[in-house]
Amino acid sequence: MSRLFDLDWQLLADSCLMIIAIFVLFLALSYFLFNPARKFLNDRKEKIRGELEEAKDNQEKAAELKAQYEAKLKDIDKEAEDILSDARRRALQNEERIVTQAKEEAARILARADWKSRKCPMRSNRRSYPWHLSWQVSW
Repeated sequence: MSRLFDLDWQLLADSCLMIIAIFVLFLALSYFLFNPARKFLNDRKEKIRGELEEAKDNQEKAAELKAQYEAKLKDIDKEAEDILSDARRRALQNEERIVTQAKEEAARILARADWKSRKCPMRSNRRSYPWHLSWQVSW
């Protein structure tokens, strides 16, 4: 037999064996190198996806909590305003009560002074009499 395309059989056999060896090497590398690398990348992708979902959930929870706190702040402001208005109202009532009591006390003092001045006429004009000192001691 003559040579095929001017190639000898040894060269063709070596080429076939090299192709088979490269294919086996590719399969081995695929199994031992590419698959773990793919698995690592897929795991990383899943981890990132999970972290993004967790971040989204946390962001939603934070927005929800913020809304709750803002509502509480509005309620607190309203409650503070209610407390202040109640305190003002009680202060005004207390002021009215104190003024009324003071007027009543003043009226009692004036009535007692008027009564004493009627009971003892010399007491109201005691300085005009020389015996006002003795009179003052007896009272």
